[in-house]
Amino acid sequence: MMTKLRKIILIPALSIVFISGFFSCGVDRWPEYAHQTALDTWMYDIMQQNYLWYQDLPSYDDVNLFLEPASFLSKVKSKNDSYSFVDSVMETPLPTYGFDYSLVR
Repeated sequence: MMTKLRKIILIPALSIVFISGFFSCGVDRWPEYAHQTALDTWMYDIMQQNYLWYQDLPSYDDVNLFLEPASFLSKVKSKNDSYSFVDSVMETPLPTYGFDYSLVR
């Protein structure tokens, strides 16, 4: 009787331990792709705070953060929004007069 009771308790307990151990061995790979999602994450956070149609934003779990900024904005912005856009900062050279100097000791 005792061995049968032991089997009834032992088998499910070992099964739970084995399954939970199998699923808990995952590695957090967030740092590997953080630089790819940083800009879209920043845009989404700003839109949650300052966007007029913030209640129309999809949930964070439903958003693809691996898109280019313009594509990301077109996916998350409200259908009522015809004003929002993304502009890139153009790298322009600083204005110079065509000469440079250096100090020599």
